[in-house]
Amino acid sequence: MARTPSQIRQLKNLLDRADALARVVTASWRRAVREIRKEVAYMTGELNVGRNAANRERVIRQVQYHINRLGRRIDRLENAHLEYTGKAALKAVDGYTGVRVEYSKTRADAILSLIRARNGGSMAATFTRAMSKTAVSALRNAVVAAFQEQAVSGGTMAELNRSIRDRWDAIVRDERNFRFVDRSGRVWETGRYIQMNVRANSMQIYNHQLMDGYARANGSDLVRVSKDGRTEESCDACRKWAGRILSITGATKGFPTVEHAEDDGLFHPNCIHTLETVVEGWDDDIEEQKAEYESGWEEEADAELVGAKRRDRRA
Repeated sequence: MARTPSQIRQLKNLLDRADALARVVTASWRRAVREIRKEVAYMTGELNVGRNAANRERVIRQVQYHINRLGRRIDRLENAHLEYTGKAALKAVDGYTGVRVEYSKTRADAILSLIRARNGGSMAATFTRAMSKTAVSALRNAVVAAFQEQAVSGGTMAELNRSIRDRWDAIVRDERNFRFVDRSGRVWETGRYIQMNVRANSMQIYNHQLMDGYARANGSDLVRVSKDGRTEESCDACRKWAGRILSITGATKGFPTVEHAEDDGLFHPNCIHTLETVVEGWDDDIEEQKAEYESGWEEEADAELVGAKRRDRRA
């Protein structure tokens, strides 16, 4: 069943909200970097950080304070957005099934914990971990480099402190030094990473809340990947899985699981595919698709995609 225009508008609105959140988080990150630079400039001007290890640790604690404060802000913003997303998914369940499912914070938190465990933690944790590593390493490296320079050329303590401050500031003010590497090894610029992360988490929450809602509404273990003209051809993974029936838990034998499809690339960061409920005994495609899966449908689909890529390259 193709999605209605109103359902597609709802998803576009969801991604628009995700992008707005990403812009706010990016602005908060840049503001935090400015605060950290200002703090370090002041403390390295007032304290003897060149020769005094305790003072260097004091500066690092202040850097960490600003990073942790940023992390708490990101958490608050992201959690509010994900709650909105979960409620939007349950509203969609009502539209698909005609059964109203009440939002449960306990169930939503369990879904969120599952997704974060799979993704390596919350966005705030991932973000601040990388930021802390970059900022603290930059400060320590600046101290070592300044000492080496002084050993060669000499200089006063004030000059040593100024060298540390200038070296550290040059590293931190350059956004290119804050890069994020995803699980596939791709390196992201900060703003793009934040947008990708928020979008990906939004759609994962949306789809997992849909699955939970369908199970509560009609006890279904089967779902269908949405299929419509705009998204069916949007990427190879979507083209392969669009319209396909999947098992939520793996309990329904003969069908690939949602997790398997996700591992294969479905629901990538910019994907707006969703899941529709399938009721056994009412859907004519169930037995047909089950037979296709058992006859090696996935291998044939993969081969077709490889062929399509080659034809595109030749064209």
